[in-house]
Amino acid sequence: MNDLDPTQALADFAAGLRFDAIPGDVIRRTEDLFLDWFASALAGKGARPVESIARFIEAMGPQGGPSEILIHRRGSSPLVAAIANAAASHFAEQDDVHNGSVFHPATVVFPAALAVDPLAIVPAPLEFAIKQPEVITLPNGLQVYLLEDHSAPLVLLRALVPM
Repeated sequence: MNDLDPTQALADFAAGLRFDAIPGDVIRRTEDLFLDWFASALAGKGARPVESIARFIEAMGPQGGPSEILIHRRGSSPLVAAIANAAASHFAEQDDVHNGSVFHPATVVFPAALAVDPLAIVPAPLEFAIKQPEVITLPNGLQVYLLEDHSAPLVLLRALVPM
C-alpha cells in the first residue's frame, strides 16, 4: 500500500514524467485544449473586468520579467502573468456550460504552466554514447566499418571509394 497522500503522489508523478513517455494522442489532445484556452485568453482582452484585474496585478508586480501577460504583450513575474492570463481566459471560457468540464482545468493549469520562466527550467542531461565501429581491412585494402544497430531490421551499406 502506498503511504503517500494524493497530492504528494501526483507531484512525484509529475516530477518524474518524461515527454517521451506521454502517448501521442494525449499530446495532441493537450495541444487542442491549449489552443482553445489561448483563444479564450485573447478573447478576454479589452473586457472591463479583465483589464481591471490585469491593471491591478501589474501595478503590484515588477515592470518586467520573463513571463508574458498575453493581453498586453508585456513581461512580468510568473505570478503576475499567471493571474492576468487566468483572468483573461476566464472571461470568455465556456467550460461551465458543458457538464463534462465544469471544473475549468484549462483556466487554472495553462496560465501557471505558461508563466514558468523558461530559463529556470533545467533539463536533465542528455545521455548518449557514440559507438565506435569495428574496422575490417580486406585483402585488397578496402576497409569495412561495422556498427551494430538494433533499432531497425535493415542493413545499411555505404561505400566511400577513393579516386
